[in-house]
Formats: sequence, C-alpha cells, structure tokens
Amino acid sequence: MKRKIVSLFVLMLCVVIGLCSFGCASETKDAPKETEPELQFALTADGAGYIVAGRGTVEGGVIEIPSLYEGLPVTGIAARAFDRDGELTSVSIPEGVTAIGDGAFHNCTALTSVSMPTSLKSIGIGAFGLCTALVSVDVPEGVTEIKELAFDSCSALTNVGVPSSLERLGSEVHSASLCIGDAVFSGCKSLEYNEFDNALYLGNDDNPYVLLMRAKSKDIESCTINENTKVIYEYAFQNCSALSGVVIPDSVKQIGYKAFSSSGVASVTIGNGVKEIRDSAFLSCKSLTGVVVPDGVEIVGSGAFGMCSALTTVSIGNGVREIGIMAFGDCAVLAKVTFGNGLEIIGVSAFYLCPALTEAHFASTEGWRACLPSFSFDDVSADPIPLDPSALASPATAAEYLRETYRDRYFVK
Repeated sequence: MKRKIVSLFVLMLCVVIGLCSFGCASETKDAPKETEPELQFALTADGAGYIVAGRGTVEGGVIEIPSLYEGLPVTGIAARAFDRDGELTSVSIPEGVTAIGDGAFHNCTALTSVSMPTSLKSIGIGAFGLCTALVSVDVPEGVTEIKELAFDSCSALTNVGVPSSLERLGSEVHSASLCIGDAVFSGCKSLEYNEFDNALYLGNDDNPYVLLMRAKSKDIESCTINENTKVIYEYAFQNCSALSGVVIPDSVKQIGYKAFSSSGVASVTIGNGVKEIRDSAFLSCKSLTGVVVPDGVEIVGSGAFGMCSALTTVSIGNGVREIGIMAFGDCAVLAKVTFGNGLEIIGVSAFYLCPALTEAHFASTEGWRACLPSFSFDDVSADPIPLDPSALASPATAAEYLRETYRDRYFVK
C-alpha cells in the first residue's frame, strides 16, 4: 500500500514538473523579441520614398544611414534631423540621397567624419554649421548648390573638396530679395587654399580652381580669373581699390554678394556662362563706366550696380528675367539703358536716383504692369496698373516711368 502511495506521488510530481516545463517553454516561445535600434524616418510627400527625420533609438557616435527603409528608397536628410547631436562622430550617407536639409547636422560638435554620396545635389542652409570638430569634407561631384551658412563656423575645417558641378552658393535670388551674404564658409579660419595668379581658390583634385574665395591681397592691381572657375565667392575683391579691370570667364556661373563692391574696377567683361549676378556684386564701383549684361544671365540682384557714380550706359541681355530692387539705384550719370526681350520683372526703385536717365529701350512693350508687392514679397502683382505699350515705346517716357512715375512699384510682365 505504501509503494502504491509513493508511486502515485511520484507520478503526480512528474505531471506537475511537465506542466511547469511546458508553461515555461510557452512563455519563452511567446516572449516578444527586442526591437532593433533604428533611425526615425518620414515618408516623402509623394509617398515614393523616405527621409531621415532623426536619430530615433540608435545609440553611439557612428551612424550609417540605410539606402532603403520598408522597401522604399531613402532620398534625403530632413531639416534639423541631427541638430545639436553631441554624440554623433561619424555619419555615412548612402547613394540615393539627393538633399541634405537645412540645419541637418547643425552644431554636432563631435562630428569628425562625413561620407556623402554621388547622388547628392543640394546641401541646405546651415547643414553643417558649428561642426567645430570637422577637419575635412569632400563634397561629391554632382552637387550643384551649397546654401548659405552650410559650413559656417566650422573652425577646425582645413580641407574642403568643392565639386566642378557647383553652380550656386546660397539660395536662389529674385527681384524682391535683399541678400545679406551667403557666408557658406564664414568663420572657417583654418581653410587651406589653392593659388592662381592673384587669387585664392577651393576645388578638387581635377579642378583646384572651382571656387574663387578671395584676392591674395587688397592691394592687387590685376587678377586673371582661372578659366575653370565656377563661382566667385562673396566679398572676393571687395575694396581692391587698385584693381582697374576684370574679365570673368565663360566658365563662371555666379558672381557672389559684394564680390567686387567698392573696388577700383573701371571695366568688366562678364562671361556668357554667368547665370546670377548676386545682390550688391558691383555696388559702389565708382570708376565703372559701362555694363553689358550678356544673354546667359538670368538674374541681376538687388543693388548689383547701385551707386556706380560713373556709370553711363547699361545693356541688359535677352536672357535676363529679373532685375532686383535698387539694382542701378543712385547711378547719378546713368543716361541710357537697353532691356532684352526676356525681361519679366524690374524691381522697386531699380533706377531710383538716376536723374540723368533719359533713355530706356524696351525690346518688348506689350503686357507690362506697374504693381505693388504683397506682404510676403513672394507675389509682386498686387494693385496692377497697366502700362500703355505706346508710352513704353518712347525711350524718354519709359525712362521717366522708371525714374519717377512708378519708381515705387515693380514693373511686371
């Protein structure tokens, strides 16, 4: 009888242990797996891809951004995605990414290494500003635009590779804009330059002269700009009072903010490849007597030739679409201006304080209106006053309209 009781007890114990084991096994099997750390992503507006929106749950200093997320391509880095990320030391951006957003890596003070893809086209405003540990960066071929403050105050930055594909520094200007400079490399006091004639450049192994940064000295009397240069940086020749003339080669796409302001330039030849003459580019060039803006130029920025007190004639090419605010303001002896047939907008007071202006020749006189800007300045078509084509066909009347009658309005076609 005792044996039967013991046997029954053992049998029951085995059943209990088995049930416990099965329960434990079930708990182990059903336990959720730990989620792998991943970056934060946001779907693009068209739903065709993703942009990196932030660090998410990823830890550590090294971040490698994937080329795909949930089966769709990663195409960009969002504005301020890693702003003030003091932990980030290295980031690898994959092929497929075309844009780095404004402030994307701003103030990442530990960042020392950035790998950018050849698919990249644009680097946003302040994208790497205040990355004070960044020593070297290679902007890949294919990038056409580096916006203002992109590398501002990167005080340790020594080596910068600038691609030959570069066409613009800073955001696109328009007739209502008032630029205060691009400052893409402002505060980068450790940069190493390439030299050609009397100027200092940044570039790449194949073309060391992509970006003309500045004159070697304010005392230069001449400067031959390299024939492979794409952009003339802001203030490049400002206050070079002994510089009497300059030839800008066809390779140049953009003349920067105040690039020649207050210089001694008396004559300038602008190459056919130039697309933008940025705000105040030739401001207060008091020896400049004549300007021919070639057909390739699309935008003449605000104040671009303002206060050129010896300027007498201006010829605007057929490709120019917009002339900015006060573009030729306070040119006291300017007597004649000729506009090409591509012109669409003339900014407010573009020829204000030009008392000698008696001839303004419009290639096309039909469809012009004198308009006020909207509060946002993005729309310059408010309160339109139609302008009589026969009046604009008279050079004297057209000059009076620009100089006095409608000087506080935009001319819009």
